[in-house]
Amino acid sequence: MPHRYKQCGTRINIDLKMRVFVFLFIILIGGGCRTTPNETGKNISVYKVDLDKAKEISTSEIFSHIDIIPLKTPDTVVCSGIRSTVYKDNIFFLDWRQKIILCFDLNGNFRYQINSKGRGPKEYSDILAISTDQYNDYLMVLDRQSMLQFDLSGNFIKKIKYPEGLVVHSAKMINQDTMFCITVTNNKPERKIINYLSLKDNKIIASCYSEDPIFPVTEDAFDYNNKSYYAISKAPFVYSVNKLKLIPEYKWDFGKYNYDYNDLTPPVFKNKKDLLKNQQRWLYKNCPWLIGMIAENYHYKYARIIFPSNTDYLKEQIPTYHIFWNKKTENYKIVPRFKEGDVFHIFSSWTDHAVYCAIEKSMLPQFIDIKVLTPENQKIIEELPEDCNPIVLKYVFKKDE
Repeated sequence: MPHRYKQCGTRINIDLKMRVFVFLFIILIGGGCRTTPNETGKNISVYKVDLDKAKEISTSEIFSHIDIIPLKTPDTVVCSGIRSTVYKDNIFFLDWRQKIILCFDLNGNFRYQINSKGRGPKEYSDILAISTDQYNDYLMVLDRQSMLQFDLSGNFIKKIKYPEGLVVHSAKMINQDTMFCITVTNNKPERKIINYLSLKDNKIIASCYSEDPIFPVTEDAFDYNNKSYYAISKAPFVYSVNKLKLIPEYKWDFGKYNYDYNDLTPPVFKNKKDLLKNQQRWLYKNCPWLIGMIAENYHYKYARIIFPSNTDYLKEQIPTYHIFWNKKTENYKIVPRFKEGDVFHIFSSWTDHAVYCAIEKSMLPQFIDIKVLTPENQKIIEELPEDCNPIVLKYVFKKDE
C-alpha cells in the first residue's frame, strides 16, 4: 500500500514548497506569461522574453518540413518580386514592377491575372499595396487616390475614391464597411497617420495615431480569429483595431531592454534628405528594439524584432530577431536565423498551418540548405529553369504533440 501522510498540514506544506520552487524556477529562466491591466481595465497577457538568449536553431524545431511551390504561368505571363498574400486557398502575388496581380492556387497553378493599369473607371494608375477583405471576400487593390475591389475570381466589383488629399499606403477591413488604414500627410516631412475610413460615407470617421517621421512604420495589420491586430514599431503592445481605436491586446516584456518611447525627444528635420541622413544613427542610439512585423496562428505568437542595441551603426547591420512564442507550452525561441538559412522575410504570409514566403530562385541558397529538403522537393528545384518565375517556400508547422 502506498505511503500516506497522516497530517494534512504536512501535505499542504510540501505543496506550498513545490509551488514556490516552480515560481522561482520560472523567474530564473527569464520567461513566462503574466497579466496586466490595459487602458480599458481588461487584463492582458504579458509575454516576457530574454533577447540575450537568441540563438540559431534548426527549422525542424518549429516546422515539420518545407515545401517548394513553383509559380507556374502561361508562356505569355511573366512575374517577378517577392510580395505574396495567402487567402482562402489562393496565393495573390503582387508584381510591383509591372503593376499586375497574379492569382495562383496553393499548388502554384496559375488562375488569373489582374492587369488594369490606366485611368479608366475600372483601372488603377499605381499599386501601393494589396489586401484581403475577410468580411466581403474581396481582394483590395490600393491605388494612390482610390481602392479597387475584386472578387476572388478576379472580377471587378467597384472603384472607391478616397476623400480629397488622402493617400492610403496599407489597409485592412475591420467590418463590411470600415477600413483601418495607414495614410500619409502632405506635410514635409510626411507623417504616417492611422485613420478609419467609412467606404459607404467616403469619409474618415476616426483618427487614432500619428507617427513621428523618424520612426519606421509597421505597414500591415493582420487577421486572426475574426479580429484584426496591429503593432506600433516602438511600442511593446499588440493592439486590436476593431473598435475604431488601438486597444492593447497583449504585451511583450523585453526585460533590461524595455524603454518608454514617451521619454524620447525625436529631433526635428528640415527636409526628407536631412531625415534620411540622421535617422539611422538616432534610432541606433535611442531605441534598443523596434517591431517590424507581428503574426499569430493556432501554434504561435510571432514578432519580428529589429534589435539595434549595442550595435555600431557605421559598421554593423541591424540584427533581426524572430520570436516564436509557443501558445501550448508557453515557451519561446528567439531566432536570428535558422541553421539552414535566413528566416522568412517580412512579406511572408501566415496561416494556421504554414508560413508562405515568395522568393526569386537566385535567393534560394540564402533561405534554405537544399540538402535538408525531401527528395521530391529537391527534384522540383533541379527541374526549375534559370529564368523561372519566383517560387514559394511553404514552412509547414509541426502538429501538436
